[in-house]
Amino acid sequence: MNIPNVLTLGLCLGLGLASFQAHAFGPKRPAAPKEPADSQAYPTRDISFGKFLSTPFMLPDGKTKVDMSVVLPDLALTELTQSQKRLRARNTAPSEGSGEPEDRYILKGGLTAFEANNFSSQITIGYKPGAGDIGNGSLTGVQGAVKFNVGTLEMDFHLVDTRRQEVVAVGHGSALTGGVGLDVEIDFSVIKTGADFVYNSPMAPHFRKAVRDAFLQMANDPNTNFLVDWTAKVTRIDQALKQLFFDAGGRDQVVPGNLFTIYDSGDARLGEVKVQSAEHEQSAAAF
Repeated sequence: MNIPNVLTLGLCLGLGLASFQAHAFGPKRPAAPKEPADSQAYPTRDISFGKFLSTPFMLPDGKTKVDMSVVLPDLALTELTQSQKRLRARNTAPSEGSGEPEDRYILKGGLTAFEANNFSSQITIGYKPGAGDIGNGSLTGVQGAVKFNVGTLEMDFHLVDTRRQEVVAVGHGSALTGGVGLDVEIDFSVIKTGADFVYNSPMAPHFRKAVRDAFLQMANDPNTNFLVDWTAKVTRIDQALKQLFFDAGGRDQVVPGNLFTIYDSGDARLGEVKVQSAEHEQSAAAF
């Protein structure tokens, strides 16, 4: 195979498939193909954070506001890093309106519903779409923890391909299991900021679960791999050994046996290669 000096490595979607159909800037993709698991390349996708939903609500002290669009980026970054390896945040700065070139894949969304009630005192805190802050009642001079029942806590995210102008992945997460409410005891006397309520109170694991579930759903959907284009650059070619090297490896979830398609600098498809070995940031493949 005569391979030019400048090559792009694209995701190969299976033997016998016209791979150029799945390449960036190609026509609308058909349904995700069925293929053997040992040939499926599922590298980590780089994404960037966009603007998260502004969903402010007040705590029952009447002065502490929680705005998830402010506190969620750090929480989302932590869960994205720890919960799975198929999506990776490239940065955490909103791209929209910044004057900088917009990144290809932008994560948007956030908290979509939250309601917690202390029924004995008729106190409600939370947020509902279309209604906003649904807080009712207040706590003043309370010492110790107050029990609340969390009736809903939901997160929704979607991944936008800015070049194709379409949504390529969605994820929904809930803190509740089987629709059963959660009993949580919260000591509001030690909560000084909205971030304290989300990160450091007994509510923290429930916010984290909702975010984690949404990301896992998004990452584990086969269509996410299929719709989010992935490329790497060929860095070296050994003609004698019929081998090439490219700048992605174990950190990108590339494993031996993965199949990839080779394109030249003009996006012309040249053929497929099979990964022989994968180091942390580099892989070798036979052609």
